[in-house]
Amino acid sequence: MAEEELGTIDDGLQDQIRKIDERAEKDRERARESAKTNGEDLKAAQASVADEMVALGAKPADVAARLGISVGELRKLRSINSDKNSSETAPVPPTPAEPAPASYTGDEPVSVSA
Repeated sequence: MAEEELGTIDDGLQDQIRKIDERAEKDRERARESAKTNGEDLKAAQASVADEMVALGAKPADVAARLGISVGELRKLRSINSDKNSSETAPVPPTPAEPAPASYTGDEPVSVSA
């Protein structure tokens, strides 16, 4: 009778271990997916920042150093970002600036509203 009870306990423990293993695998898969998504978000953010820095006149080597990546990785990021941007939206022409009022002489400051 004791052996039978031990067998039942062992079976129960094996079942619990199997369930824990299944949950752990699901948790690992969720963590892998989350890391992948977060990595893609990080790359998109880095690409945007890199594009802005280069547009402001920073040298690609300086931008790469600031982002902690190689110049080759910077090129890849920027090309992926430019491919993504060109496929998502058409270029928007710049908004023309309003002309200065006729009374403007050039000596007083001009306020510009957005």
